[in-house]
Amino acid sequence: MEAMLSSFFCISCFCCSDLSHTNQFIVGLALCALGNICTAEMARDLAPEVEKLLHSSNSYIRKKVRQANFFLYSLQCGIVNNVISTSR
Repeated sequence: MEAMLSSFFCISCFCCSDLSHTNQFIVGLALCALGNICTAEMARDLAPEVEKLLHSSNSYIRKKVRQANFFLYSLQCGIVNNVISTSR
């Protein structure tokens, strides 16, 4: 159990660093990974980073944020609702 928790911590650290990368494709890949393997705790921890990306000037990143939010909706409805309300 402890090994699983430490691996989730490492994954969330890597996703957090990739979400702030300068390359749009690395950010997009991190968002796809976040949408596919994210737990409810990871979604709660990384929500502020994802919300910042929603205001990006890059349309590719905004599209990937919306796709990741679609998958995260089942995990954390409140977080996604906050992000959706700020995007309008």
